[in-house]
Amino acid sequence: PPSSSGGIVSAVSFDGNGDYLEVAKSTDFDFGTGAFTMEAWVYANSLPTDSGSVYNALDSIFESIDWNSQDGQYSFGISHENKPYIYIFDQSNTFYYGTTVLSTQQWYHLAVSRDGSGNIRLFVNGALESTNSNSYSLSNSNQPNPARIGGCKINNSNSGVIQKSFDGYI
Repeated sequence: PPSSSGGIVSAVSFDGNGDYLEVAKSTDFDFGTGAFTMEAWVYANSLPTDSGSVYNALDSIFESIDWNSQDGQYSFGISHENKPYIYIFDQSNTFYYGTTVLSTQQWYHLAVSRDGSGNIRLFVNGALESTNSNSYSLSNSNQPNPARIGGCKINNSNSGVIQKSFDGYI
């Protein structure tokens, strides 16, 4: 995130050329049907440009996906329309989107949360962007591959191969 002097306090730099952080499978990321919050400060040097497919140009912040129809897989990041999104595989491909169109060269605080009643909310810089209902059980530990920060495997059936990686700071 930005500091009061305008510098970066702490962030990971991604160059958009296949780099990402791998996160070992863990029950820590098994949200089940309960409440959770995921959040990150992001600064994009470039953003997705493919408006033709919801899958081809996602910039994932955190993703627990194998794309092999594993129940409960999920992804949180920036959509093909440069809006924040949460994706849930709940026997169908469910996307929920925020409303702000994000720009490059600007810090944003992005968050998604679900309360105990299944209300999923997307936030940009603390402002509520959308509310939807989905209490499907989310799991990381039952996915065949580790989770990722900054790497998106969605729409790629090749096990372990990243479709797109983030270009900027998370």
